[in-house]
Amino acid sequence: LHSRLFPCSRLPGAVSIRSALFGALLLLTLPALAAAQNGTITGTVTSAGTGAPLVGGNVWYCTTTTGCVQGTLTNASGDYSLSAPAGTYYLLTDGFQSQGFVNEIFDNIPCPAVCDFNFQLANPGTPVVVTSGGVVAGRNFALAQGASISGTATNAVTGAPIQGKSVQLIARIGNQSFAAGSVSTSSAGAFTLPGLPPGNYFAYTTGTAGGYVNEIYDNIPC
Repeated sequence: LHSRLFPCSRLPGAVSIRSALFGALLLLTLPALAAAQNGTITGTVTSAGTGAPLVGGNVWYCTTTTGCVQGTLTNASGDYSLSAPAGTYYLLTDGFQSQGFVNEIFDNIPCPAVCDFNFQLANPGTPVVVTSGGVVAGRNFALAQGASISGTATNAVTGAPIQGKSVQLIARIGNQSFAAGSVSTSSAGAFTLPGLPPGNYFAYTTGTAGGYVNEIYDNIPC
């Protein structure tokens, strides 16, 4: 019996192993290269009334074509930092309505509780230009204290509270309507929709819970 031995470098498997190792190294390197190409957007979110930092809400960067891309929470000092690819964006806050503050699109455009995509398209705000590896600092928000709308949902016959009913709010601005929040009623049938700037709003119930006929406020059956 005769065996023919080849140097390892001539074995097909050796080529595959080298290719696999190169591919693995490339995959490990790509995220680092991508991160290095991003720019950074920083700023602070505070109360317009007191100047106190606002903690635990989000700041998002968005485009007028794809909507909001990425968000980050504000820290204990109200500061935020966003990593974004080179491009032109607009910024907005989200989640501060639960603390009673009016969310905004940068710079100083109040949203009807939530900055929904239709409102963003109509009010894109001041653009923020991010360059590769650059830092855009000082994109600050000073949020005003908002109003709230509250009420109860009850059985028209018995007066018993209705729990878990969805209440939707719509803001009417000019000839356009925008979503302004939603909430489910409590065990007492109560609801509150906070963080609202001055304006005209319409409330209505949705969903099939309990088999009730939905209404637009006040007493308009759907």
